Amino acid sequence: MKCFTWEYGQLTTGIQVERDGSLGIIVSLGQDGRGAGNYQEKVELLRKNPPEIKEGAIFDAHPVKITANLEQDRYFYMLAKPTEPDPRFIVRILTRWVYAYRTHGKWRTIKGNPEDLVVGCGTDDIVIRQNPTWYDGIVLFSPGDAVRVKPEGAHENEKYALVCDEDGMHDLFFGEYKNKFATVIKEEFI
Repeated sequence: MKCFTWEYGQLTTGIQVERDGSLGIIVSLGQDGRGAGNYQEKVELLRKNPPEIKEGAIFDAHPVKITANLEQDRYFYMLAKPTEPDPRFIVRILTRWVYAYRTHGKWRTIKGNPEDLVVGCGTDDIVIRQNPTWYDGIVLFSPGDAVRVKPEGAHENEKYALVCDEDGMHDLFFGEYKNKFATVIKEEFI
């Protein structure tokens, strides 16, 4: 599966990795730090079959679900090298942008069934630090899926749409998405 990152209003190829002292190379999601609004997730690479890393990023990977406890239905995901072609896409969505009081960066499904694999969060509110003000996650898209992305500080920033179709992944302003797919949106929300 091809990998992409959406942040600061742009969809780019690849997902950045970093080195963790105890886990090795990881994808770090969210923010590590004090306060209830911070929650960091670390996505490890499968050691037996890790995805290829070029220029500090993963461009092609496959998510592997690891079940930790069958009784409690606890599981986590790791990224592995793909074994066969897959029409789906892995997209990291980072809604951190610019802090504005009482705004929250987030995304929601508007079409299809994209799957949130791993989600971390963080807060830029240095006074309260109780609630997340932005989210950072890895989402699995299949052709026909779309999400609406509202970045942190969204009353100052545009809202966006991430769309997966037969041609690949696309990002556009949400207004453009509504104009392009207006008949579909009206039918879904009636």
